[in-house]
Amino acid sequence: MEDKHTELIGGADGPTAVFFIDKPQKMTISQRMQSWVYRRRRRIAQKRIRPGAHSLEEVGEYIKSRYGFEEVDRSYPGYTVEYEQMRAEYPDSAIDFHKYAKRGKKSTDSMNIMIERNHGELGGDASGSKAYIRKWRKIYKDIYRYYGVSEDDILNNTQRYKTLVTTLSL
Repeated sequence: MEDKHTELIGGADGPTAVFFIDKPQKMTISQRMQSWVYRRRRRIAQKRIRPGAHSLEEVGEYIKSRYGFEEVDRSYPGYTVEYEQMRAEYPDSAIDFHKYAKRGKKSTDSMNIMIERNHGELGGDASGSKAYIRKWRKIYKDIYRYYGVSEDDILNNTQRYKTLVTTLSL
């Protein structure tokens, strides 16, 4: 077992655990290329970002007017589960959760955007055909661009800025 490193955790008066750690493997050419492409996309995204932030309330209005999303109520499939997950994430504070949905021509095509206004959460998902999911990715990037960042976010490398760069890099 010369490829592995052995660790022993525990002591004389407690439980003992033994586990093996693989040595770090060299990246394949394909992995190195993917990594290079991702880093390049991040650099390009960072250069294109300009200060200009909007509130999540404005984002909600934007997705309704620009893309035809509709805000759904608690009876919408998946709403309760996502709301409860958000409540579990922030158990000691008020939740201002909103879910917006858009259906495609096919019955399997759907897009969802979730916004939690009190804690600044923005997310989404899509299901259906590959073409519909590609369309959703473009819409989602545009929504994140619209949500934007402030000059302070850029200077201080805040989580909002990092999330914007990551989203635009995908």
